[in-house]
Amino acid sequence: MKIFFFLLLPHLLFSYDFIYFYRATPIIPEPRFERDKLFSFDFFFHTGESRHGLNNEGKKVPLLDIYGLINPTKLSAGVPFLSTNNQLDFILVNLEKISPQDNARFSVSGKLLTHEYNFFFTYNVLPYIFFQIHLPIRTVEILSPHVVDLSSPSVKNSPEWRLFLQNFDAILDRHNLSLKPFLKTVFGNISILGGFSHSYIEHYFLDFIDISLVSGLTIPTEQKQTLKNIAAIPFFHQGQLGIPLQGRFSIGAYDWLTIGLYGEITFFLDKISKEKVTTSLEQNGILNLTTAQVDKHKGPRFQIANYVKADHIIRGFSFFLGYSFAGAYNDILHAKNIKLFSYEGINHNEQIKGWNMHTIHYAFEYDFSLKNAQIGPRISLGSIMIIGGKRIIKTNLMMFQLGLDILF
Repeated sequence: MKIFFFLLLPHLLFSYDFIYFYRATPIIPEPRFERDKLFSFDFFFHTGESRHGLNNEGKKVPLLDIYGLINPTKLSAGVPFLSTNNQLDFILVNLEKISPQDNARFSVSGKLLTHEYNFFFTYNVLPYIFFQIHLPIRTVEILSPHVVDLSSPSVKNSPEWRLFLQNFDAILDRHNLSLKPFLKTVFGNISILGGFSHSYIEHYFLDFIDISLVSGLTIPTEQKQTLKNIAAIPFFHQGQLGIPLQGRFSIGAYDWLTIGLYGEITFFLDKISKEKVTTSLEQNGILNLTTAQVDKHKGPRFQIANYVKADHIIRGFSFFLGYSFAGAYNDILHAKNIKLFSYEGINHNEQIKGWNMHTIHYAFEYDFSLKNAQIGPRISLGSIMIIGGKRIIKTNLMMFQLGLDILF
């Protein structure tokens, strides 16, 4: 196993399939390295709901407006193979008669519910070597997605606009699209990791100094992409093989205090896929009519965090408080058909731009382990709150954890 010692910096890095724009990003708990031949099982349940998000300026907006408002008068711009001989295409193209100064705009609202089940299996093979598997199950539900017409009175009273509204559902159907509620549960990407850890015990006035470095593979499990339901498109994509790098640094003192730093980053291999794309620099929002085959370079996802833990302050009772900064870099698309789709046009899409999120974490844990016991159960309850960010849905989470340590 090759160990990347250059990661041992104040901004240590590491990663699981935990980082998404639509809900608060959890902090991964520190693996337990007390002894070799120690097997740890951790189950996390997270749940939350939201009606709002934060746009590219960090301002609060309705749920599906995080990519901007939709300008229907520009939906047809650059879309290939439209024909004014077709009535629905004619209605769409005819919207261009509306002056940009008249401010034709759609907002898309709704309610998001999410539930996640995360399973971690960690085994300390040797005092300094461990392996870990992470299996996530994700459920996302969008309730009552609907369009709100924010256009000016002059637009609403125009015959082109009224005709467009009357035929809006039919226009979506012509482009194999719809806007309706959905509920979907999927297996997330499976992470298979191997790592190196080292502890310095009773180092001067400190109880310990722990260092861990990890790498492995994040293997995609989701193969079917959602391109028909406008409300579902941002949440589910074809998976891409990822290479995660992880690291952690923690210090213990006074027999009860732990201060830690950790981070994570995952790099993804490029993949050919079908994507909804923008066809004009004037298009914004969640609605794109055109599908294109592209070579997709997925931007890395990352998280950097620090935390403080008051450990076993009253019997088995502990308290955890942390802060994290998480996000993703821009995706980059290269169209296979460059005659139809320009590089600038398809990469103008706000849905492939990077996002970021600031979160506060707290949890209460109780460890039922007895001294020198072979089995040690523990539980914890907590909350994860978003305090800022860009291009995200502001879904705070409640957390429940069940852990079990078994010494072989």
